Amino acid sequence: MVFVVLLSSLAATAIFGRVDRLTTRRVALLTWLAVVLRRPLAPQSWLIYPEMPAALVVAGFAAWLFGPLPARAAPWLWRGAVIGFLPWLHMKYSFSLAGATLCLLINLWPRVAHAAAFLAPMVVSGLLWFTPFYVMYGTFDPTVVCGYGGGAGLELSNVPRGVLGLLFDQKFGLLLYSPVYLLTIVGGVVML
Repeated sequence: MVFVVLLSSLAATAIFGRVDRLTTRRVALLTWLAVVLRRPLAPQSWLIYPEMPAALVVAGFAAWLFGPLPARAAPWLWRGAVIGFLPWLHMKYSFSLAGATLCLLINLWPRVAHAAAFLAPMVVSGLLWFTPFYVMYGTFDPTVVCGYGGGAGLELSNVPRGVLGLLFDQKFGLLLYSPVYLLTIVGGVVML
């Protein structure tokens, strides 16, 4: 539990530091309060679930995305390894991996050596992650063992209902318990 609390503290510190560098100290403090006093950080910062390690990886991703780009390709090796670790925490973080990878690759363009260094550990991690599914179940589909029925129920037509449930569900809805996340829509529009 102490390790998970340490990870959540590091994630909260990284969030504060990144926002402080991008905006003002007051905005950074308000953002930090909004993050640490709400779901998922507050109730899960002491639970042994993959959310806190994933939060730290995503906070690191934000620092890399909005921070200065290293002149050498070597730092991108370990950054790729860190982001490539997300699916090992849980399959649901594969989408975070894809989004983070795409954003950082766009940011790296046209530095091909940096992009190759960034992708190399993710390719190795991906091969290692998919191989057991193929060896044990004869398919590279990771949903075959997770109770999802090997892809059944994962149709695109379910996405709108799933997103609405994620946001507004009476028991687990993100916006019901943390309406401050509505500000991300405003922030996204302003950022664009």
